[in-house]
Amino acid sequence: MNDSISVMSPPAPPRKWLTHIAAAIIALLAVGAAASGLAHWFLSADTLDKDVAAQIRGSTGFATTIDGTTHFRLFPQPRIDIENVAFSDSSGAVRIHTAVFSAYPRILPLLVGRVEVGRVALYRPDMRIVVDRKPIEPKGAIGRFAHSPTSQATNALLLGRIDIVDGHVRIEAQDMPAIEFDAVNVSIDWPSAYASAALNGEFAVHGAPMGVQAWLAQPMELLRGGQSATTLRLQSDVVALSTSGRISTGPAIQYIGQASASAASLRKLAEIAGYSFPRHGTFANFDAHSDVDWEGDSAALTNLHMSLDGNDYEGSLAVEKNGGLPRFSGTLASDFLDLTPFLAGLPEPRSTAALWNHQALDLSDLRFADLDLRVSASRLRLYDMEVGDAALSLMTKPGLIDLALAGATSDHGTLEGRVSLAAKGRTLAFHVNGTGKNIDISRAVIGGRRPLSGALDASLLLDSTGADLPRIVRGLAGRAEISVADGKMNGTDLVATLQAPGSRIPGEPIAFVPGTTAFSNLSFGLQLANGLAEIQQGKFAASGVALAFAGNIDFVHRKLDLAAIGTATPSLSRQTQSQPLSLRLEGSFEAPQLVKGEPDLRLPAPPPHSDDLPVNPMTDPE
Repeated sequence: MNDSISVMSPPAPPRKWLTHIAAAIIALLAVGAAASGLAHWFLSADTLDKDVAAQIRGSTGFATTIDGTTHFRLFPQPRIDIENVAFSDSSGAVRIHTAVFSAYPRILPLLVGRVEVGRVALYRPDMRIVVDRKPIEPKGAIGRFAHSPTSQATNALLLGRIDIVDGHVRIEAQDMPAIEFDAVNVSIDWPSAYASAALNGEFAVHGAPMGVQAWLAQPMELLRGGQSATTLRLQSDVVALSTSGRISTGPAIQYIGQASASAASLRKLAEIAGYSFPRHGTFANFDAHSDVDWEGDSAALTNLHMSLDGNDYEGSLAVEKNGGLPRFSGTLASDFLDLTPFLAGLPEPRSTAALWNHQALDLSDLRFADLDLRVSASRLRLYDMEVGDAALSLMTKPGLIDLALAGATSDHGTLEGRVSLAAKGRTLAFHVNGTGKNIDISRAVIGGRRPLSGALDASLLLDSTGADLPRIVRGLAGRAEISVADGKMNGTDLVATLQAPGSRIPGEPIAFVPGTTAFSNLSFGLQLANGLAEIQQGKFAASGVALAFAGNIDFVHRKLDLAAIGTATPSLSRQTQSQPLSLRLEGSFEAPQLVKGEPDLRLPAPPPHSDDLPVNPMTDPE
């Protein structure tokens, strides 16, 4: 190599990891060129080793150590083998050790006594690149080539092909997990300074094999802080990625182009990338394509078309580096959004019919991502419930999930609400509030059944904190107002139950008659404190029966005790005038009993209404 190239003051180094990788590639080519220039039969191995190391330093500026022997082999193909070669730049940004370094001279020049290397091969190399270190300085001939404006001199630099066989690459950066590539088997073709460069081969990430193809139109321009057209394709069973555009390295690394990606499972993709992911939800069948503008630690995805779990979205996203987690923000729109797949696999809240599960809560799902998304949907579905014109806001941070429904319609009804989950250590705090008016609840599922239909007006406010479900239930506090009009109660024919003949001794169970009960109104208020709910001012009106009810629901022990008084119309009785009713509903949630109440049963008077409810500041996302 010619080491007498004119040198100008290098520009401010704009390159980070891209520069380190490119400089490492050039250095590898230089090692082969230096070795081949000295390889002949008349030099001793010791002299050859010293001169090889000296020429590597002169060409690349990399410190070089050769701990093995150097040989020139003529058969079966002329090559120079160097064992146990290690070299690195002065900043420590690039360190490479290879068990065997082989340089293959071009045949025709060799026949006329001139040595030109067309290919080098690294066997079992271990490469470490630290992208946070200061950029590599232009020491040695290679660095001066990269920064020289003398195009003729630069064009004279002949490079070639690098084969990496069974290599390992580790890329490190502050505030992000290290990226490691195993079983690296790739070929890099870069014939000369102003030629294009191509990379083909495969590698493995966390045991997942992946094919790679990449192309740079002007790699030398990138080393000078310019730009180049580029393409990249990754293909594996986990993810397929294809992108083309222009990349530049000055004053910061920037890429502008188009990209498309698909993955059978986002969860599997996140695991391979080294990020945690929620254990619930399917997050399957991901496909996306968009325009990309990436610079430094942030990227903008515009004209985004994305599909996930059968839901289609359009909009834009911004991705920023935020410590160890990427931060996603933006707006998405969907004609139809089904939230059900996102909740698949949620654990059951209790382990037996009588007891809450005492197992400590797993709060890892509250640390999976940093999101700030606005989503609008013409139709939104959750299990069998569907609303229209929904406007959702989803915000997550490590330890916090906040989901707000700014508004939605259901037939002629409206709905809005918010759910916040926050973790502090092993303790979970949650906050739920919402209001609904004229909501059709015929498809609402509770306990695997659809117990009610009708038009619902409701308001709800709940808070609690705890390390497991029993503590959360004991901490329940809040209130609710419920009213259902023109509805139907499924599973029990209350009218037939009250008409059935039999003993009506106080305390004796009354058998429920299966069927349905149409009613005109069901309403009650609910005050919650310490896991105990007080039912107030309950009313039930159906054809033939009118009831007022009140009582308690003990969520801690999963029991209820309600008292009801009212009248049965003549259509319910063989008598000619209305008969008084006195009833109790008591027992466990799973098997409550309806019994005859005392003749002098009286309902408790409701306490004074209060708006002073405990609110946990952990649920405030601000």
